Amino acid sequence: MPSILNHTVELRHLLYFQALAEHGSFTRAAAVIGLRQPTLSQQINQMEKALGVPLFDRARRRCRLTSAGEMLLPYVRRVLAEMDNLRSSLDDLSELKRGSLTVAVLPAVTHQLLPLALAQFHQEHPGIHVRIHEMSVDDMERALVLGTVELGIGSVPPAETSLRHQSLYGEELVAVVATDDPLARRKVATIEEIGARSLLAPPPGFGTRTLLLKAFAKARRTPSFTMELSSI
Repeated sequence: MPSILNHTVELRHLLYFQALAEHGSFTRAAAVIGLRQPTLSQQINQMEKALGVPLFDRARRRCRLTSAGEMLLPYVRRVLAEMDNLRSSLDDLSELKRGSLTVAVLPAVTHQLLPLALAQFHQEHPGIHVRIHEMSVDDMERALVLGTVELGIGSVPPAETSLRHQSLYGEELVAVVATDDPLARRKVATIEEIGARSLLAPPPGFGTRTLLLKAFAKARRTPSFTMELSSI
């Protein structure tokens, strides 16, 4: 028997073969699968030609499986059952019934936003396994481009134009100073006043530092970062 891999036997041929094997009649099988009888006969002939063996004994009113057809039938049933399982799994994945989701977040987001969001997500999608990776905005953007994470929650829009982003919420960026600092009695401080002080800031690659650098660059100032801290 010629190898099935060397010939054109398509999924539809398997469906038609199974229908004809189960109904034993071109007329009934064609009606069930929604084909014209001559079309079904042509498709079965194509399959037999591709495999190099007759699959049915064609009597006047009924079609019976040949020995080759009887040998083939359980394999066809398994293939079609696996295809149904695959389709069901893909449907579950597209509807967020099961699967996995890898999320990159800033360390601050892990403690502030994520607990409630994860609890709600798990309640709505209990079959999804979520993996959380803490990283800087720059590392997050690289991971998204490489595909090692599927979602990122950061503090600034990505520079990479191939990534889509959506604003989730806004927050105020404030300066924290000592109680005896003159700025402690003020509600607003200028970028020049902040730049005149030694600053504690996140390391390079973090969104807050990126925002600070943009603000200082706009004011034509160079900040003095004397200490770095990734989270508080």
